[in-house]
Amino acid sequence: WSGQTNDFYLVSGNLSCSPHLHKNIEIIYNLFGEKNIVINSKPFTLAAGQLAVSLAYDIHQYSFSENSVQLVLIIPDAYASAFYSFMGKNKLSDNIITDGNKKIMFYLEKLKEEKEKSTPNALITEGLMKCILGEIAGKIELKEGGNIQETKNFMQQVFEYIEANYKKPIALESIATHFGYNKFYFSRLFNSSFSININEYIAIIRLSHAMDYMKKNKCTVTAAALDNGFGSVKTFYKYYKKFKNDI
Repeated sequence: WSGQTNDFYLVSGNLSCSPHLHKNIEIIYNLFGEKNIVINSKPFTLAAGQLAVSLAYDIHQYSFSENSVQLVLIIPDAYASAFYSFMGKNKLSDNIITDGNKKIMFYLEKLKEEKEKSTPNALITEGLMKCILGEIAGKIELKEGGNIQETKNFMQQVFEYIEANYKKPIALESIATHFGYNKFYFSRLFNSSFSININEYIAIIRLSHAMDYMKKNKCTVTAAALDNGFGSVKTFYKYYKKFKNDI
């Protein structure tokens, strides 16, 4: 969980990142070679000229790929309202756009040029990002999936709650009670949005913090596990074995 940014973010290179999610739209455009990515546990391989779109709260990651170069753009939520209005009560049928992306590449290049100026023009950068989203809206296919804006707002509250309380003994029932839901309904709501259940998500957050804790404090696994919400070292290793490639 990496929150959100109110500024646009654009970077190029042979990129990789561990699984994460945030409130913003993230676009990865593959320029050269092949790029392996995972969005909501579904693997994809991007060829040159193809792009992937991760919407708010999609869990996504990029693996290092030999001889490949990408552009990654994170669009502030404030610029995406028209895009989400277009989507309405639907989800993406596919996160990958395979062809016809030359105009999007043109806008990305212009955005990169503007970003590199000593004083970027905010009106131009906003307009280019909206043009990119407009092009994507014309290429994606949608399927029924509930109200995205409501889901975004609700899930942001859930993720912020977990981030603030991961050291405590929280689980499905306590989180559902906190938000005023029956645990079975809450579980279905969470699982319909993500490819993992709430307890697995909490474990990944705790693992991420525990690993960082060990690096900073040069402490034992036991200390890191118990200080970051795990009830036992056995539980830590159970989830570490399952998610060690995801943190």
